[in-house]
Amino acid sequence: MATDVAGRWLTTKEAAALLRVHPKHMYRLLKQGLPASRVGGQWRFQAAELASWSRGGRGRAGNEEKQIATQGLPGFLAADDDLAVDLLLSLLHRDRAPLLGRVSRNRRVPLEPLLDGSVLAVAVLGDLPEPPSIPLARIHLAHVQLGLAACPGGPAPSLALLSTKRQRLASWTSGSDPRSILEGVLEREGIDPVRVHSRALEVLSHADTIAAVVARRADLAWTSAAWADRFSLPFLPLASRSLALVARADSLGNPCLIRCWQVLQSEAFREAIRSLPGYDAEGSGEIRYLSGAGDSFQSAPKPPQRAAPRTQPAASPSRPPIRCAIVTRGHGQDASSRILRLVRALVARGIGVCGCVQLPHKTQGKLAGYDLTRIGKAGNHALARRSASSREGFAAFRFDDEAFATARAWLEKERSDARVCVIDSWGALESKGAGHFDAIAAALRTREQGLVLASARRDVLPDILRRLDIPERAVLRLDLPYDARAEKRFLDAIVRVAGG
Repeated sequence: MATDVAGRWLTTKEAAALLRVHPKHMYRLLKQGLPASRVGGQWRFQAAELASWSRGGRGRAGNEEKQIATQGLPGFLAADDDLAVDLLLSLLHRDRAPLLGRVSRNRRVPLEPLLDGSVLAVAVLGDLPEPPSIPLARIHLAHVQLGLAACPGGPAPSLALLSTKRQRLASWTSGSDPRSILEGVLEREGIDPVRVHSRALEVLSHADTIAAVVARRADLAWTSAAWADRFSLPFLPLASRSLALVARADSLGNPCLIRCWQVLQSEAFREAIRSLPGYDAEGSGEIRYLSGAGDSFQSAPKPPQRAAPRTQPAASPSRPPIRCAIVTRGHGQDASSRILRLVRALVARGIGVCGCVQLPHKTQGKLAGYDLTRIGKAGNHALARRSASSREGFAAFRFDDEAFATARAWLEKERSDARVCVIDSWGALESKGAGHFDAIAAALRTREQGLVLASARRDVLPDILRRLDIPERAVLRLDLPYDARAEKRFLDAIVRVAGG
Protein backbone atom coordinates (compact mmCIF):
# COMPACT_ATOMS: atom_id res chain seq x y z
CA MET A 1 0.00 0.00 0.00
CA ALA A 2 1.16 3.50 -0.71
CA THR A 3 2.16 5.39 2.43
CA ASP A 4 0.32 8.56 1.40
CA VAL A 5 -3.06 6.87 1.84
CA ALA A 6 -2.38 5.11 5.14
CA GLY A 7 -4.36 6.34 8.11
CA ARG A 8 -6.77 8.63 6.25
CA TRP A 9 -10.21 8.24 4.69
CA LEU A 10 -10.19 7.57 0.95
CA THR A 11 -12.77 8.80 -1.54
CA THR A 12 -14.55 6.36 -3.85
CA LYS A 13 -12.26 7.35 -6.70
CA GLU A 14 -9.11 6.84 -4.62
CA ALA A 15 -10.33 3.48 -3.33
CA ALA A 16 -11.15 2.36 -6.89
CA ALA A 17 -7.65 3.29 -8.02
CA LEU A 18 -6.22 1.32 -5.11
CA LEU A 19 -8.25 -1.78 -6.04
CA ARG A 20 -7.64 -1.20 -9.77
CA VAL A 21 -11.37 -1.16 -10.72
CA HIS A 22 -13.64 1.46 -12.28
CA PRO A 23 -15.19 3.88 -9.72
CA LYS A 24 -18.71 2.81 -10.73
CA HIS A 25 -17.77 -0.79 -9.92
CA MET A 26 -17.23 0.15 -6.28
CA TYR A 27 -20.99 0.11 -5.71
CA ARG A 28 -21.14 -3.55 -6.67
CA LEU A 29 -18.24 -4.33 -4.34
CA LEU A 30 -20.10 -2.56 -1.54
CA LYS A 31 -22.98 -4.99 -2.05
CA GLN A 32 -20.48 -7.83 -1.69
CA GLY A 33 -19.30 -6.61 1.71
CA LEU A 34 -16.53 -4.13 0.92
CA PRO A 35 -15.87 -2.29 4.24
CA ALA A 36 -16.80 1.40 4.12
CA SER A 37 -18.39 4.19 6.14
CA ARG A 38 -20.83 6.96 5.26
CA VAL A 39 -19.33 10.40 5.91
CA GLY A 40 -21.48 13.42 5.06
CA GLY A 41 -23.63 11.35 2.70
CA GLN A 42 -20.64 9.94 0.78
CA TRP A 43 -18.75 6.66 1.05
CA ARG A 44 -15.27 6.73 2.61
CA PHE A 45 -12.76 3.89 2.87
CA GLN A 46 -9.68 2.91 4.95
CA ALA A 47 -6.71 1.57 2.98
CA ALA A 48 -5.90 -1.07 5.62
CA GLU A 49 -9.47 -2.42 5.56
CA LEU A 50 -9.42 -2.57 1.77
CA ALA A 51 -6.16 -4.51 1.82
CA SER A 52 -7.49 -6.98 4.40
CA TRP A 53 -10.75 -7.49 2.52
CA SER A 54 -8.90 -7.95 -0.77
CA ARG A 55 -6.58 -10.60 0.70
CA GLY A 56 -9.66 -12.42 1.99
CA GLY A 57 -10.44 -13.57 -1.57
CA ARG A 58 -13.53 -11.43 -2.25
CA GLY A 59 -13.02 -8.73 -4.85
CA ARG A 60 -9.24 -9.07 -5.16
CA ALA A 61 -7.55 -5.94 -6.41
CA GLY A 62 -6.71 -7.51 -9.75
CA ASN A 63 -10.28 -8.63 -10.55
CA GLU A 64 -11.91 -7.28 -13.68
CA GLU A 65 -15.55 -6.21 -13.79
CA LYS A 66 -16.55 -9.06 -16.06
CA GLN A 67 -15.05 -11.60 -13.65
CA ILE A 68 -17.40 -10.54 -10.87
CA ALA A 69 -20.34 -10.04 -13.24
CA THR A 70 -20.34 -13.75 -14.10
CA GLN A 71 -20.47 -15.02 -10.52
CA GLY A 72 -23.58 -16.97 -9.57
CA LEU A 73 -24.85 -14.43 -7.04
CA PRO A 74 -28.55 -13.49 -6.91
CA GLY A 75 -29.25 -10.37 -8.97
CA PHE A 76 -31.94 -7.78 -9.52
CA LEU A 77 -34.01 -6.86 -12.55
CA ALA A 78 -35.26 -3.26 -12.80
CA ALA A 79 -38.68 -3.42 -14.45
CA ASP A 80 -42.24 -2.11 -14.53
CA ASP A 81 -45.18 -4.42 -13.77
CA ASP A 82 -45.36 -5.87 -17.25
CA LEU A 83 -47.13 -9.24 -17.34
CA ALA A 84 -44.46 -10.77 -19.60
CA VAL A 85 -41.86 -9.96 -16.93
CA ASP A 86 -44.12 -11.56 -14.30
CA LEU A 87 -44.34 -14.65 -16.47
CA LEU A 88 -40.58 -14.79 -17.00
CA LEU A 89 -39.87 -14.57 -13.26
CA SER A 90 -42.51 -17.20 -12.50
CA LEU A 91 -40.99 -19.70 -14.94
CA LEU A 92 -37.45 -18.73 -13.94
CA HIS A 93 -38.04 -19.67 -10.33
CA ARG A 94 -40.09 -22.82 -10.96
CA ASP A 95 -38.48 -25.83 -9.29
CA ARG A 96 -35.41 -23.74 -8.45
CA ALA A 97 -34.25 -21.32 -5.78
CA PRO A 98 -35.03 -17.74 -6.87
CA LEU A 99 -32.22 -16.33 -8.99
CA LEU A 100 -33.57 -12.92 -9.91
CA GLY A 101 -35.52 -10.33 -7.93
CA ARG A 102 -37.39 -7.31 -9.30
CA VAL A 103 -36.97 -3.68 -8.29
CA SER A 104 -38.62 -0.54 -9.66
CA ARG A 105 -37.01 1.24 -12.58
CA ASN A 106 -35.26 4.58 -12.32
CA ARG A 107 -37.46 6.85 -14.47
CA ARG A 108 -35.02 9.70 -15.01
CA VAL A 109 -31.85 7.70 -15.72
CA PRO A 110 -33.05 4.17 -16.60
CA LEU A 111 -29.61 2.68 -17.29
CA GLU A 112 -27.82 4.17 -14.28
CA PRO A 113 -28.42 1.18 -11.95
CA LEU A 114 -27.18 -1.12 -14.72
CA LEU A 115 -24.00 0.87 -15.26
CA ASP A 116 -23.14 1.20 -11.57
CA GLY A 117 -23.77 -2.51 -10.90
CA SER A 118 -26.88 -2.12 -8.74
CA VAL A 119 -28.93 -4.39 -11.03
CA LEU A 120 -28.14 -7.19 -13.42
CA ALA A 121 -30.59 -6.13 -16.13
CA VAL A 122 -33.21 -3.51 -17.01
CA ALA A 123 -36.50 -4.26 -18.79
CA VAL A 124 -36.90 -1.78 -21.65
CA LEU A 125 -40.05 -1.22 -23.74
CA GLY A 126 -39.13 0.15 -27.17
CA ASP A 127 -35.71 1.60 -27.97
CA LEU A 128 -33.25 3.09 -25.52
CA PRO A 129 -33.54 6.89 -25.24
CA GLU A 130 -29.87 7.40 -26.11
CA PRO A 131 -26.84 5.35 -27.25
CA PRO A 132 -25.15 3.41 -24.44
CA SER A 133 -21.73 4.42 -23.12
CA ILE A 134 -20.61 0.78 -22.89
CA PRO A 135 -21.42 -2.37 -24.90
CA LEU A 136 -24.82 -3.76 -23.94
CA ALA A 137 -26.87 -6.80 -24.91
CA ARG A 138 -30.61 -6.72 -25.63
CA ILE A 139 -32.51 -9.99 -24.99
CA HIS A 140 -35.93 -9.92 -26.64
CA LEU A 141 -38.96 -11.02 -24.57
CA ALA A 142 -42.04 -10.20 -26.64
CA HIS A 143 -43.91 -7.53 -28.55
CA VAL A 144 -46.44 -5.73 -26.35
CA GLN A 145 -49.62 -4.04 -27.56
CA LEU A 146 -50.42 -0.71 -25.86
CA GLY A 147 -53.50 1.45 -26.06
CA LEU A 148 -56.33 3.18 -24.23
CA ALA A 149 -58.59 1.45 -21.70
CA ALA A 150 -61.86 3.07 -20.66
CA CYS A 151 -64.13 2.99 -17.64
CA PRO A 152 -66.50 0.03 -17.53
CA GLY A 153 -69.91 1.08 -18.82
CA GLY A 154 -68.55 4.39 -20.16
CA PRO A 155 -67.96 5.59 -23.72
CA ALA A 156 -65.67 3.49 -25.93
CA PRO A 157 -62.01 4.57 -25.72
CA SER A 158 -60.85 6.89 -28.48
CA LEU A 159 -58.17 9.50 -29.07
CA ALA A 160 -60.90 12.05 -29.73
CA LEU A 161 -61.86 11.85 -26.05
CA LEU A 162 -58.40 13.13 -25.09
CA SER A 163 -59.14 16.38 -26.90
CA THR A 164 -62.03 17.15 -24.54
CA LYS A 165 -61.31 18.86 -21.24
CA ARG A 166 -63.80 16.69 -19.38
CA GLN A 167 -61.85 13.49 -20.01
CA ARG A 168 -58.91 12.76 -17.71
CA LEU A 169 -56.14 10.35 -18.65
CA ALA A 170 -54.27 8.03 -16.29
CA SER A 171 -50.80 8.21 -17.82
CA TRP A 172 -47.25 7.49 -16.73
CA THR A 173 -44.59 9.71 -15.18
CA SER A 174 -42.24 11.59 -17.47
CA GLY A 175 -39.25 9.56 -18.61
CA SER A 176 -40.97 6.17 -18.50
CA ASP A 177 -41.09 3.99 -21.62
CA PRO A 178 -44.93 3.86 -21.88
CA ARG A 179 -45.09 7.67 -21.54
CA SER A 180 -42.60 8.20 -24.38
CA ILE A 181 -44.53 5.80 -26.63
CA LEU A 182 -47.82 7.55 -25.83
CA GLU A 183 -46.35 10.96 -26.65
CA GLY A 184 -45.22 9.63 -30.02
CA VAL A 185 -48.74 8.33 -30.74
CA LEU A 186 -50.31 11.65 -29.75
CA GLU A 187 -47.94 13.64 -31.92
CA ARG A 188 -48.61 11.35 -34.88
CA GLU A 189 -52.34 12.00 -34.50
CA GLY A 190 -51.90 15.77 -34.21
CA ILE A 191 -52.73 15.92 -30.49
CA ASP A 192 -50.56 18.03 -28.20
CA PRO A 193 -49.01 15.66 -25.60
CA VAL A 194 -48.12 18.59 -23.34
CA ARG A 195 -51.76 19.71 -23.18
CA VAL A 196 -53.01 16.18 -22.57
CA HIS A 197 -50.57 15.61 -19.72
CA SER A 198 -51.22 19.01 -18.16
CA ARG A 199 -54.44 17.55 -16.74
CA ALA A 200 -53.45 13.86 -16.63
CA LEU A 201 -53.07 11.70 -13.54
CA GLU A 202 -49.44 10.53 -13.64
CA VAL A 203 -48.76 7.13 -12.07
CA LEU A 204 -45.94 4.57 -11.86
CA SER A 205 -47.40 1.29 -13.12
CA HIS A 206 -49.99 -0.50 -15.23
CA ALA A 207 -51.80 -1.49 -12.03
CA ASP A 208 -52.06 2.18 -11.03
CA THR A 209 -53.48 3.22 -14.42
CA ILE A 210 -56.12 0.47 -14.24
CA ALA A 211 -56.94 1.27 -10.61
CA ALA A 212 -57.48 4.94 -11.52
CA VAL A 213 -60.01 4.00 -14.19
CA VAL A 214 -61.81 1.37 -12.11
CA ALA A 215 -62.08 3.86 -9.22
CA ARG A 216 -63.23 6.50 -11.76
CA ARG A 217 -60.44 8.89 -10.81
CA ALA A 218 -59.65 8.89 -14.54
CA ASP A 219 -61.71 8.28 -17.68
CA LEU A 220 -59.00 6.65 -19.81
CA ALA A 221 -55.82 4.69 -19.01
CA TRP A 222 -52.70 4.21 -21.13
CA THR A 223 -51.86 0.56 -20.53
CA SER A 224 -51.35 -2.81 -22.19
CA ALA A 225 -54.04 -4.95 -23.80
CA ALA A 226 -53.39 -7.72 -21.27
CA TRP A 227 -53.89 -5.45 -18.26
CA ALA A 228 -57.14 -4.09 -19.74
CA ASP A 229 -58.34 -7.63 -20.45
CA ARG A 230 -57.57 -8.69 -16.88
CA PHE A 231 -60.26 -6.25 -15.66
CA SER A 232 -62.57 -6.63 -18.72
CA LEU A 233 -62.13 -2.98 -19.69
CA PRO A 234 -62.91 -1.67 -23.21
CA PHE A 235 -59.58 -1.32 -25.04
CA LEU A 236 -58.36 0.51 -28.15
CA PRO A 237 -54.95 -0.73 -29.48
CA LEU A 238 -52.71 2.11 -30.68
CA ALA A 239 -49.09 0.87 -30.61
CA SER A 240 -46.92 -2.23 -30.37
CA ARG A 241 -43.33 -2.23 -29.12
CA SER A 242 -40.59 -4.72 -28.31
CA LEU A 243 -40.01 -5.57 -24.63
CA ALA A 244 -36.46 -6.69 -23.85
CA LEU A 245 -33.97 -7.25 -21.06
CA VAL A 246 -30.93 -4.98 -21.44
CA ALA A 247 -27.74 -6.10 -19.70
CA ARG A 248 -24.04 -5.39 -19.87
CA ALA A 249 -22.55 -7.40 -22.72
CA ASP A 250 -19.78 -8.67 -20.45
CA SER A 251 -22.32 -10.13 -17.97
CA LEU A 252 -24.02 -12.57 -20.38
CA GLY A 253 -22.16 -15.40 -18.67
CA ASN A 254 -24.00 -14.69 -15.42
CA PRO A 255 -26.06 -17.77 -14.41
CA CYS A 256 -29.15 -15.57 -13.90
CA LEU A 257 -29.02 -14.29 -17.48
CA ILE A 258 -28.23 -17.73 -18.87
CA ARG A 259 -31.30 -19.10 -17.09
CA CYS A 260 -33.41 -16.18 -18.40
CA TRP A 261 -32.29 -16.92 -21.94
CA GLN A 262 -33.17 -20.60 -21.52
CA VAL A 263 -36.64 -19.75 -20.26
CA LEU A 264 -37.27 -17.27 -23.09
CA GLN A 265 -36.26 -19.93 -25.63
CA SER A 266 -38.59 -22.51 -24.09
CA GLU A 267 -41.93 -23.58 -25.51
CA ALA A 268 -43.43 -23.14 -22.03
CA PHE A 269 -42.75 -19.39 -22.12
CA ARG A 270 -44.03 -18.96 -25.67
CA GLU A 271 -47.15 -20.98 -24.97
CA ALA A 272 -47.87 -18.93 -21.85
CA ILE A 273 -47.27 -15.64 -23.72
CA ARG A 274 -49.79 -16.66 -26.36
CA SER A 275 -52.43 -16.75 -23.63
CA LEU A 276 -51.85 -13.05 -22.86
CA PRO A 277 -53.93 -10.70 -25.07
CA GLY A 278 -51.80 -8.32 -27.14
CA TYR A 279 -48.51 -10.21 -26.77
CA ASP A 280 -46.43 -11.80 -29.53
CA ALA A 281 -43.54 -14.08 -28.47
CA GLU A 282 -41.96 -14.24 -31.92
CA GLY A 283 -38.17 -14.01 -31.58
CA SER A 284 -38.17 -14.36 -27.78
CA GLY A 285 -34.67 -15.07 -26.52
CA GLU A 286 -32.94 -13.43 -29.50
CA ILE A 287 -29.90 -11.39 -28.46
CA ARG A 288 -28.83 -8.16 -30.13
CA TYR A 289 -25.65 -6.34 -29.20
CA LEU A 290 -25.66 -2.56 -28.72
CA SER A 291 -22.16 -1.18 -28.93
CA GLY A 292 -21.03 1.89 -27.04
CA ALA A 293 -19.97 3.41 -30.37
CA GLY A 294 -23.56 3.22 -31.61
CA ASP A 295 -22.93 1.24 -34.81
CA SER A 296 -25.47 -1.43 -33.78
CA PHE A 297 -27.78 0.96 -32.00
CA GLN A 298 -31.04 2.48 -33.18
CA SER A 299 -32.35 5.11 -30.82
CA ALA A 300 -35.91 6.23 -30.40
CA PRO A 301 -36.78 9.91 -30.86
CA LYS A 302 -37.11 12.05 -27.79
CA PRO A 303 -40.72 13.06 -27.01
CA PRO A 304 -41.77 16.29 -28.76
CA GLN A 305 -42.62 19.42 -26.83
CA ARG A 306 -45.42 20.50 -29.17
CA ALA A 307 -47.93 18.59 -31.23
CA ALA A 308 -47.36 18.12 -34.95
CA PRO A 309 -50.02 19.54 -37.31
CA ARG A 310 -52.52 17.14 -38.80
CA THR A 311 -51.37 17.96 -42.33
CA GLN A 312 -48.16 16.73 -43.94
CA PRO A 313 -45.40 18.00 -41.63
CA ALA A 314 -42.64 20.13 -43.04
CA ALA A 315 -39.10 18.78 -43.04
CA SER A 316 -37.35 19.82 -39.86
CA PRO A 317 -34.89 18.38 -37.37
CA SER A 318 -37.73 17.69 -34.91
CA ARG A 319 -40.17 16.05 -37.35
CA PRO A 320 -38.97 14.48 -40.60
CA PRO A 321 -41.45 14.09 -43.47
CA ILE A 322 -43.38 10.83 -43.58
CA ARG A 323 -41.77 8.43 -46.07
CA CYS A 324 -43.50 5.09 -45.50
CA ALA A 325 -46.78 3.63 -44.24
CA ILE A 326 -46.18 0.15 -42.84
CA VAL A 327 -48.57 -2.53 -41.60
CA THR A 328 -46.42 -4.64 -39.27
CA ARG A 329 -47.09 -8.35 -38.80
CA GLY A 330 -45.64 -11.36 -37.04
CA HIS A 331 -43.71 -14.13 -38.76
CA GLY A 332 -46.17 -16.24 -40.75
CA GLN A 333 -49.00 -13.69 -40.55
CA ASP A 334 -50.59 -12.71 -43.87
CA ALA A 335 -51.29 -8.98 -44.30
CA SER A 336 -51.99 -9.03 -48.06
CA SER A 337 -55.78 -8.75 -47.63
CA ARG A 338 -55.25 -5.70 -45.37
CA ILE A 339 -52.98 -4.03 -47.94
CA LEU A 340 -55.50 -4.69 -50.74
CA ARG A 341 -58.28 -3.18 -48.64
CA LEU A 342 -56.17 -0.07 -48.01
CA VAL A 343 -55.41 0.19 -51.74
CA ARG A 344 -59.10 0.03 -52.66
CA ALA A 345 -59.92 2.70 -50.08
CA LEU A 346 -57.15 4.98 -51.37
CA VAL A 347 -58.35 4.63 -54.97
CA ALA A 348 -61.90 5.40 -53.84
CA ARG A 349 -60.60 8.65 -52.32
CA GLY A 350 -58.91 9.64 -55.59
CA ILE A 351 -55.32 8.76 -54.60
CA GLY A 352 -53.19 7.34 -57.42
CA VAL A 353 -51.66 3.97 -56.44
CA CYS A 354 -49.13 1.79 -58.26
CA GLY A 355 -47.03 -1.27 -57.44
CA CYS A 356 -47.77 -4.84 -56.45
CA VAL A 357 -48.90 -7.00 -53.56
CA GLN A 358 -47.69 -10.42 -52.50
CA LEU A 359 -50.51 -12.98 -52.45
CA PRO A 360 -50.38 -16.59 -51.22
CA HIS A 361 -50.40 -19.29 -53.92
CA LYS A 362 -52.25 -22.40 -52.80
CA THR A 363 -52.44 -25.91 -54.21
CA GLN A 364 -55.21 -28.21 -52.96
CA GLY A 365 -55.90 -25.77 -50.17
CA LYS A 366 -52.31 -25.75 -48.89
CA LEU A 367 -49.77 -22.94 -49.14
CA ALA A 368 -47.45 -23.70 -52.04
CA GLY A 369 -45.75 -20.33 -52.47
CA TYR A 370 -46.38 -16.65 -53.22
CA ASP A 371 -47.22 -14.59 -56.33
CA LEU A 372 -46.74 -10.91 -57.12
CA THR A 373 -49.93 -9.29 -58.41
CA ARG A 374 -49.85 -5.91 -60.13
CA ILE A 375 -52.18 -3.22 -58.82
CA GLY A 376 -54.73 -1.78 -61.24
CA LYS A 377 -53.38 -3.56 -64.31
CA ALA A 378 -53.04 -7.09 -65.62
CA GLY A 379 -49.88 -8.67 -64.35
CA ASN A 380 -48.91 -11.65 -62.28
CA HIS A 381 -45.53 -13.26 -61.58
CA ALA A 382 -44.56 -16.28 -59.50
CA LEU A 383 -42.40 -15.02 -56.63
CA ALA A 384 -41.66 -18.11 -54.53
CA ARG A 385 -42.47 -21.79 -54.44
CA ARG A 386 -42.12 -24.36 -51.68
CA SER A 387 -38.81 -26.18 -52.02
CA ALA A 388 -38.14 -29.90 -51.72
CA SER A 389 -36.40 -29.27 -48.38
CA SER A 390 -39.69 -28.28 -46.74
CA ARG A 391 -40.82 -30.59 -43.96
CA GLU A 392 -43.77 -30.87 -41.62
CA GLY A 393 -44.14 -27.66 -39.59
CA PHE A 394 -41.44 -25.86 -41.60
CA ALA A 395 -41.80 -24.31 -45.03
CA ALA A 396 -38.76 -23.43 -47.12
CA PHE A 397 -39.27 -21.35 -50.27
CA ARG A 398 -37.18 -20.73 -53.37
CA PHE A 399 -37.46 -17.11 -54.53
CA ASP A 400 -37.26 -16.08 -58.18
CA ASP A 401 -34.89 -13.11 -58.61
CA GLU A 402 -36.62 -12.27 -61.90
CA ALA A 403 -39.81 -11.58 -59.96
CA PHE A 404 -38.10 -8.86 -57.94
CA ALA A 405 -36.76 -7.28 -61.16
CA THR A 406 -40.27 -7.43 -62.67
CA ALA A 407 -41.76 -5.67 -59.64
CA ARG A 408 -39.19 -2.88 -59.93
CA ALA A 409 -39.93 -2.51 -63.66
CA TRP A 410 -43.66 -2.16 -62.91
CA LEU A 411 -42.89 0.62 -60.43
CA GLU A 412 -40.55 2.52 -62.75
CA LYS A 413 -43.25 2.67 -65.43
CA GLU A 414 -46.01 3.99 -63.20
CA ARG A 415 -44.60 5.74 -60.13
CA SER A 416 -44.46 9.19 -61.73
CA ASP A 417 -48.28 9.26 -61.94
CA ALA A 418 -48.95 7.77 -58.49
CA ARG A 419 -48.90 9.29 -55.04
CA VAL A 420 -48.59 5.95 -53.25
CA CYS A 421 -46.20 3.16 -54.28
CA VAL A 422 -47.01 -0.30 -52.92
CA ILE A 423 -44.04 -2.67 -52.46
CA ASP A 424 -45.54 -5.34 -50.29
CA SER A 425 -44.19 -7.85 -47.76
CA TRP A 426 -40.79 -6.80 -46.42
CA GLY A 427 -39.00 -9.61 -44.65
CA ALA A 428 -35.66 -11.28 -44.02
CA LEU A 429 -34.40 -10.76 -47.59
CA GLU A 430 -34.98 -6.99 -47.44
CA SER A 431 -33.28 -6.78 -44.03
CA LYS A 432 -30.13 -8.10 -45.77
CA GLY A 433 -30.37 -5.67 -48.71
CA ALA A 434 -31.86 -8.27 -51.08
CA GLY A 435 -35.37 -9.05 -52.34
CA HIS A 436 -37.37 -5.86 -52.94
CA PHE A 437 -34.74 -3.67 -51.27
CA ASP A 438 -33.46 -2.00 -54.47
CA ALA A 439 -37.03 -1.24 -55.60
CA ILE A 440 -37.88 0.24 -52.19
CA ALA A 441 -34.74 2.43 -52.20
CA ALA A 442 -35.46 3.61 -55.77
CA ALA A 443 -39.07 4.47 -54.91
CA LEU A 444 -38.01 6.44 -51.84
CA ARG A 445 -35.46 8.44 -53.83
CA THR A 446 -38.17 9.68 -56.18
CA ARG A 447 -40.89 10.24 -53.57
CA GLU A 448 -40.73 14.04 -53.27
CA GLN A 449 -44.44 13.77 -52.42
CA GLY A 450 -46.48 10.75 -51.48
CA LEU A 451 -45.10 7.66 -49.81
CA VAL A 452 -44.40 3.93 -49.96
CA LEU A 453 -47.04 1.54 -48.57
CA ALA A 454 -46.15 -2.00 -47.50
CA SER A 455 -46.50 -4.71 -44.91
CA ALA A 456 -43.40 -5.80 -43.02
CA ARG A 457 -42.36 -8.31 -40.42
CA ARG A 458 -42.05 -6.35 -37.18
CA ASP A 459 -38.92 -8.24 -36.07
CA VAL A 460 -36.87 -7.16 -39.13
CA LEU A 461 -38.41 -3.73 -39.78
CA PRO A 462 -35.83 -1.84 -37.65
CA ASP A 463 -32.99 -3.38 -39.66
CA ILE A 464 -34.64 -2.47 -42.98
CA LEU A 465 -35.27 1.14 -41.89
CA ARG A 466 -31.67 1.42 -40.73
CA ARG A 467 -30.43 0.20 -44.13
CA LEU A 468 -32.69 2.72 -45.85
CA ASP A 469 -31.54 5.47 -43.45
CA ILE A 470 -35.15 6.25 -42.48
CA PRO A 471 -35.85 7.31 -38.88
CA GLU A 472 -38.77 5.64 -37.11
CA ARG A 473 -40.58 8.97 -36.88
CA ALA A 474 -40.74 9.12 -40.68
CA VAL A 475 -42.94 6.01 -40.71
CA LEU A 476 -46.71 5.69 -40.27
CA ARG A 477 -47.14 2.35 -38.52
CA LEU A 478 -50.16 0.12 -37.95
CA ASP A 479 -49.61 -3.07 -35.96
CA LEU A 480 -51.57 -6.27 -36.50
CA PRO A 481 -54.00 -7.08 -35.04
CA TYR A 482 -56.06 -3.88 -35.31
CA ASP A 483 -59.69 -2.85 -35.50
CA ALA A 484 -61.67 -0.78 -38.03
CA ARG A 485 -61.14 2.48 -36.13
CA ALA A 486 -57.37 2.06 -36.10
CA GLU A 487 -57.42 1.24 -39.82
CA LYS A 488 -59.46 4.38 -40.58
CA ARG A 489 -56.99 6.59 -38.66
CA PHE A 490 -54.12 4.97 -40.56
CA LEU A 491 -55.90 5.51 -43.88
CA ASP A 492 -56.69 9.14 -43.04
CA ALA A 493 -53.03 9.76 -42.20
CA ILE A 494 -51.92 8.26 -45.54
CA VAL A 495 -54.38 10.48 -47.41
CA ARG A 496 -53.11 13.59 -45.60
CA VAL A 497 -49.49 12.75 -46.45
CA ALA A 498 -50.24 11.78 -50.05
CA GLY A 499 -52.06 15.07 -50.58
CA GLY A 500 -55.56 13.78 -51.13
